[in-house]
Amino acid sequence: MQESLTKEVLNYKKTGKGFRKLVLRISHDVYAYPRRRRGWNEDDCSDFFIQFFPKIPGLIQRFTYDGPPFEAYLAVSLNWQMKSFSSRKRRESFQEGILKKKSFWEQYHETESCCEPAGEGLSVSDEAAKILRIEDGGTVKSKSTQKRLIYLLLKEAIRVDDEMIRAVQQVTGADENWLHQCILKLRDRIIARKERLRHLSTKRNNCFYQLTWNHEKLFYAATENEREDLINCIMKEKRRLLSVNGEINKVSLSATNTEIAEVMDIPKGSIDSGLFYLKKQFKTG
Repeated sequence: MQESLTKEVLNYKKTGKGFRKLVLRISHDVYAYPRRRRGWNEDDCSDFFIQFFPKIPGLIQRFTYDGPPFEAYLAVSLNWQMKSFSSRKRRESFQEGILKKKSFWEQYHETESCCEPAGEGLSVSDEAAKILRIEDGGTVKSKSTQKRLIYLLLKEAIRVDDEMIRAVQQVTGADENWLHQCILKLRDRIIARKERLRHLSTKRNNCFYQLTWNHEKLFYAATENEREDLINCIMKEKRRLLSVNGEINKVSLSATNTEIAEVMDIPKGSIDSGLFYLKKQFKTG
């Protein structure tokens, strides 16, 4: 004996009438089915209904009565779509859990941008003034020390502000416009590296997500082949993560000695030795 819903579907396909009423009835069954069969809550039932509703007209049009009623055809479709929906919900829930982890959002520590002030400017303590041999006029006596301070300023080009530039200009006697030009050239190069660093951080985060997701799937793996494939994927992601972290560690947000030498048009060795001796100068006092 044909079920009443099957009769309504066949009657519509024969006469072309009653489609709206038929869709409303099927919609009611679709909404109630997950709660009745699986005990889903109202939110999940609503989300599932929104996903399934556009499929209802197609189900009606494709149904051909050859024994099993429309109710059985609808139940098979619902069960299949519910399985897919549940899988997606679990994946989204897991993704949300990953994204809430503090470790996922730990970024490589980036310094202040070139548009932000680095602090309250450069202040020289009495001890530093003694080490640098700053004269009463406020300038550094040694020409070599003047150059070394300029090297140090350019080394931190991405962090310094106008006040710090003026302070170094005053104690070294360097041309302020020239210092600004050197710093702008170095900042252009460092900003390009910052963009690369952001790209690598995104790549690193994606590796971490894939690694964690594969670990989760490994827990539910049903066959040995599936487990083996997931283990291979995990090992691959670990290698990728290690490689990306290595690339990140190589990215410097300070100007390199080579870049400073190119901007100042002097040998790189002068920068190397100048910064070395300035550091030694402060260590020995």
